[in-house]
Amino acid sequence: MTEKLQNKLYKKFNKIFTQKELSLRWGFECDDGWYELIYSLCEKIQAYVDEVKCQQVIATQVKEKFGSLRFYTAFDLLNEDDVIDDIHYDAIQAMIDTASEESLKTCEVTGGHGTLNKRGNWLKTLSKESSVLLGYNACEKAESALFVKS
Repeated sequence: MTEKLQNKLYKKFNKIFTQKELSLRWGFECDDGWYELIYSLCEKIQAYVDEVKCQQVIATQVKEKFGSLRFYTAFDLLNEDDVIDDIHYDAIQAMIDTASEESLKTCEVTGGHGTLNKRGNWLKTLSKESSVLLGYNACEKAESALFVKS
């Protein structure tokens, strides 16, 4: 993702990205097409944290892996006796899982409709146009079924 878009996310969601120099030192390891998806996910997470007053979610890594979005987190525990309630953990994880599933339908380059594509052993979710430009081929239905939930 371009530095300009990363900085917009850092600024808007500074509570989620408090550890960017340490845990996100390589920035977002995905293309610009997922910016809106990540923005929306951060909005939902922060709104939830603010509403239920649970521990702050902190992003530790944001990247593409096997063609889908991976959004890894930790919680800002005020002291070593703090724990995150399972209900809050599950709710936040469900938001992340939904965004990951949506990424498998969103072109990582353009943000439009995408499908899972491959080039050698590399997978990437791309529009038809982006897959041609980048030299990827559409995955066969059986291959996609391994990664895309129906």
